Amino acid sequence: MVFAGWQSKVEETNNSNSVQASSKINQGKVKTVDNGLYKRAIAKFKATHPQAIITSFSWEVAGSKFKAEVEGQDKKSEYQAVFDQNGKLIHDTSEANDDYNWRNDEIKPKKLISLATAVKKAQSKVSGSLVSASLEKDDGRDKWKIKIKDHQQEVEVILDARSGKIISKEIDD
Repeated sequence: MVFAGWQSKVEETNNSNSVQASSKINQGKVKTVDNGLYKRAIAKFKATHPQAIITSFSWEVAGSKFKAEVEGQDKKSEYQAVFDQNGKLIHDTSEANDDYNWRNDEIKPKKLISLATAVKKAQSKVSGSLVSASLEKDDGRDKWKIKIKDHQQEVEVILDARSGKIISKEIDD
């Protein structure tokens, strides 16, 4: 994987679905990238909000670091939890849920391709630096949206989050 300003090598283990990445950082920025953040953030969200369903996951580069956000809902509340690159919860908010069809937005991460797999597939079609990745239900379908900066433009690659098939590739203006 290539993240903004640095290169990263992904190693998948045969014994589990865990993914670890080590990075070579230019100018002494982040020294280690752990793609387990995806799994840790979701697990911590579920532990903090056990009755909630997960409705989205996003990951983005923030300067020389990155962060993850998990959103979810239950019958009474909508939740947003933000994690730093080490998986530490740095922000957790809730508000009243006024969506009567809230269950229709549920994503089930265990049944979907991982963040690392989605990025790898997107980067096989578009070269450049990873800017962000998001997982959400769109038009009833679980989708990964991967943004990659290629020279002066951003390209969004949309994948079916179940099969990994690329749905579309769009240049963002």
